[in-house]
Amino acid sequence: RGSAPLLDLALPPRAAACALALGGTALGGALFTAAVLRFGGVTARELRALPGGDGLAARLQRWRLLPGAN
Repeated sequence: RGSAPLLDLALPPRAAACALALGGTALGGALFTAAVLRFGGVTARELRALPGGDGLAARLQRWRLLPGAN
């Protein structure tokens, strides 16, 4: 049952299950977003077209999540 027993010490069972589900969903979403960026699903040019996209594109290039940014 993974880390569920650790959460049971601080949370009621339903809250622990909710925390695990939300945490897993957030982690999955973050990994999917990183994969889409890294494998070219969204380009730096497309990101720069968004409001505030210049800073976002620069940060993602610094983290090496945009292809061709190395």
